[in-house]
Amino acid sequence: MKISWLHTLLVGGWALCPLGAAIAGGLSVEVQDPEGNPVQHAVVYLLQQDGSPIPGAAGTAVMSQRDSRFVPPVIAANRGSRITFLNEDSTRHHVYSFSEAKVFETKLYAREEAPSIQFETPGHVALGCNIHDWMAAHILVLDTPHYALTDASGTLQLEDVPAGKYLLTAWHPGTPPRDLWKQGVQVDEAAGATIRAVLPIAAPLTQERQLSPLELKLRKATSGQ
Repeated sequence: MKISWLHTLLVGGWALCPLGAAIAGGLSVEVQDPEGNPVQHAVVYLLQQDGSPIPGAAGTAVMSQRDSRFVPPVIAANRGSRITFLNEDSTRHHVYSFSEAKVFETKLYAREEAPSIQFETPGHVALGCNIHDWMAAHILVLDTPHYALTDASGTLQLEDVPAGKYLLTAWHPGTPPRDLWKQGVQVDEAAGATIRAVLPIAAPLTQERQLSPLELKLRKATSGQ
């Protein structure tokens, strides 16, 4: 596969440029913040050239509650997909969202059957827990099957993309919505290009909170340690 850049843009602090050798059969992307640090949990996806949807099948995913955190903190899914919320803790959680793309709440009890929720509307769904206010997570519901998330090294692979013209988009929950970056690309039957995206991260993802001595004692007692 070959990526031919229609033009190069610098918009709202987002930059994209070729990096070097092609990767056969897919597109390699490296995502960094303005200081050059790798950005994990960024979502890169393709739409039709005019921004219209690309038909694709719905899927499934699991978002766990583990050590009073959402794991993983970011999930991307095609519209119509179902996500299971699995409580791996010995304490109760109460997951909710007031986002326009999906409003819901579900109480999660340890060792009970995990509920599965369908996400039909594209958009950003921000999650929280009514019991543990430091817990936060994000679901990006997409209108395309062509998407991937960056790993700890800030890299990802988009595989098996048919030849054609697309709109390449990069997203991260730490970037302001107005700074959503978009770039037109031409995908031909040849070799792909490695690209770098620089994102204006407004805030890092965090679910950290110092547990009180009582909470530590209760966690130790319920875990059998």
